[in-house]
Amino acid sequence: MPQPQSALKRLRCGAFVILAARDGTRACAGTVRPSCASAAQEIIAAAEMAAAGDPWHAPLQARDLARGRVEVCLAGPPVPLRSITELNVARDGLLVQSGPRSAVILPGEARTASWALREARRKAGLRPSERADLFRFSAIRWREMEPSAGKSRNQPE
Repeated sequence: MPQPQSALKRLRCGAFVILAARDGTRACAGTVRPSCASAAQEIIAAAEMAAAGDPWHAPLQARDLARGRVEVCLAGPPVPLRSITELNVARDGLLVQSGPRSAVILPGEARTASWALREARRKAGLRPSERADLFRFSAIRWREMEPSAGKSRNQPE
């Protein structure tokens, strides 16, 4: 059976790295469309971007790494949406794009499609009347286990 690392070296896709803490997201960075030669390289680039600073969250401190958990999200190719009603927020991510400005809402981050659209437009800096292209994308997400007494961070509870 192939090792996960070798599969990530063969796969080409977008990736996001999220540092989550009990009080919410501390950093999130990445791309839907791949810019590196492999998913492994995409994950590294996203982790470096997240560590360097996420403009939507306070700067990371050393204590955030000890208290947080790392999540990795691999993104499937974006598919154009004819209507926001086609978006299933539990399963799909949303990409809103207008020229060079864009923003993403990852699967499971929104309760409704209308909220996802409003939030993505706000993050992209779009005015309400400004035209934007909408895309959905699938994703696979891995979450590091919550730290707990007497167990390593990666053991199932």
